[in-house]
Amino acid sequence: MEPKGPTYTRTSKSNSVTTGDVMEFACNSGMYLISGNLKRACGYGGKFLGKEPVCSNTPTEPVRLGIGRLFDHGSSGMKRNEILLLDGKENRIPFNGVVTQWHFLGAVKGEVKFVIYRLNSKSGKYKLVGYNSVYIKTLNERWTSQVDVKHRIQVQEGDLFGIFAYGGIVSCISCYFEPGVLKALSTKHSKPINKNTIGKEQSFNDRSCYVPAIGLTVQP
Repeated sequence: MEPKGPTYTRTSKSNSVTTGDVMEFACNSGMYLISGNLKRACGYGGKFLGKEPVCSNTPTEPVRLGIGRLFDHGSSGMKRNEILLLDGKENRIPFNGVVTQWHFLGAVKGEVKFVIYRLNSKSGKYKLVGYNSVYIKTLNERWTSQVDVKHRIQVQEGDLFGIFAYGGIVSCISCYFEPGVLKALSTKHSKPINKNTIGKEQSFNDRSCYVPAIGLTVQP
């Protein structure tokens, strides 16, 4: 008999299996697996092996965002002194936590600053929550930068992440090739981001059609 629960749904096409077959499930939208198995084999006697999956709005393990974009895009549409924020529901920070890793694909060697911004609904501007500086040394390779505990940024659900092209530049993909999937907010930033600009608000009035190849890991 097909297992059913309030926090997950079946993703396998068939609602019935025979001995040895596997039925797959997925957590409902906005939920994360905290225990159990999302793949369960049918054992003898028609009983499913493994444990029933339990999903929750708050994960117990770190979650990575944007990893699917980390492949060789060939070039970059970014310019130095420009900020790009990933502005899409699937790219917003999904829960309160801390940033433990940044993932990226470098296009030009040099320093970049990964940033977290938070929308002020009253002013319509975005406040700089924090940033992590990374020096791009290797080009056209996926890279992960671990964030020291003392430099981890506290994030909230709905925050946006992005990049400030200070000296280096990451690879990008044109949104013309992924219409409606990924969009970015952009701005020309005349002053470098530093500790004095944390907490300051910034207007993002332009839309960029270049989406940076970056991602991050958030720990609850």
